[in-house]
Amino acid sequence: MDAVTCFSCTRDETEDLPFSLLEDLGITAHSAHSKAESMARVCMARAAQNNDVFCRIPFCVTVEAEAFGAIVDIPDDGSAPGSARFIFNAIEQLADLRSMDLTAGRIDEVLNCIEIMTQQEKKVCLGVEGPFTILSFLIDSSIIFKSIIKNRQFLDQALTIIEESLVTYITAAFQCGAEMVSYADPAGAMQYFGLDLYKDVVGRSSYRILRRLESAPCIGLVHLCGQSSLSFVKAGFCRAIKVEVPGAETYGQSLQVVADRKTPVLLGHNCMKNTHVKMKKPIVWQIELN
Repeated sequence: MDAVTCFSCTRDETEDLPFSLLEDLGITAHSAHSKAESMARVCMARAAQNNDVFCRIPFCVTVEAEAFGAIVDIPDDGSAPGSARFIFNAIEQLADLRSMDLTAGRIDEVLNCIEIMTQQEKKVCLGVEGPFTILSFLIDSSIIFKSIIKNRQFLDQALTIIEESLVTYITAAFQCGAEMVSYADPAGAMQYFGLDLYKDVVGRSSYRILRRLESAPCIGLVHLCGQSSLSFVKAGFCRAIKVEVPGAETYGQSLQVVADRKTPVLLGHNCMKNTHVKMKKPIVWQIELN
């Protein structure tokens, strides 16, 4: 296979946080999502259960949004946390958005969790959500759609703050010992906004983040969601190069070989949910930004 032309994002059981696992560990869902020690125990147990090379955290997509002020509800049954209500009701209110505080709340616990697992010599992958996914927990997405055409300055101001915060967060994760960051922005998919808006606004925001990471300190392997990397190619933000990884059996092992080289690199065209999947021909796709 010399080119990837489509990517289908699917959920599988390895992305869930099984209630039975929480019961076996004697850990509540709230603690698993909010306390570093519990988070680490659940993460390592889930990786072992799934025969996964990487311990992947967090277990939801709301951590960054909560650090920006989103009100998040964590169900007791182990199902995914979600937004309880929007904190902004008009695009002009985004002027009140402030940078993330990495020293408080769940985002601080996530960074502490990385350190705990690194000290136990685990391979850690941090999942990071992009700007438009973060915004989707702060304000109704229909307001965002309208603001791209009107009142664009408020959206642009918010994106600047979010982009700067995410670069700081990702850099901090690597400094804490993470070997890889998995980056995705599902709420900012090209299929929702169309090619033109994606090129001009939505995808360009993620492109700016990745560009800044290239020159940031302590940066390692960044894995771009397959949906995002293919959109990047279509928008002209990058090109993808197939790299064979001899000796690896699973996608996770292929990523580990690349990570062990200790050379900052951007990968894509696949999904971190596939790290346990065996490959007939082990390859990774290196993404080179234009």
